[in-house]
Amino acid sequence: MLKVLTYLVIAFPLATALNFFPADSRAEVLTRDGYDLATVADDGTIYLGKINKVINGMTFIDFIAIDDPDNDGKEYTFMEVFKCSDRTFKHSESNTWKKTEPDSIGAQMMRWACP
Repeated sequence: MLKVLTYLVIAFPLATALNFFPADSRAEVLTRDGYDLATVADDGTIYLGKINKVINGMTFIDFIAIDDPDNDGKEYTFMEVFKCSDRTFKHSESNTWKKTEPDSIGAQMMRWACP
């Protein structure tokens, strides 16, 4: 009986301690998935990016926005295509290559994607 109690005394703290390890944060999970911090907007929106492919000088990037107040703080994803050679992005509505506005989030993303 004393032997069983000894095992319980040793095992109980170890078993309960395992339950108190914090779960990985969303940012840690995304970092393991290959995402990196691209930029943080003035409104607190965090943009994480991952270069998906580079084809004929076009860089395809998957972005995730976190804590965007314009989207009720919900996380969402989007893709951007940058042509690093002339520092332009593919504008989806007009289907043309455009330059970013200086000091905009797009310009910050461009600096991250095209160092």
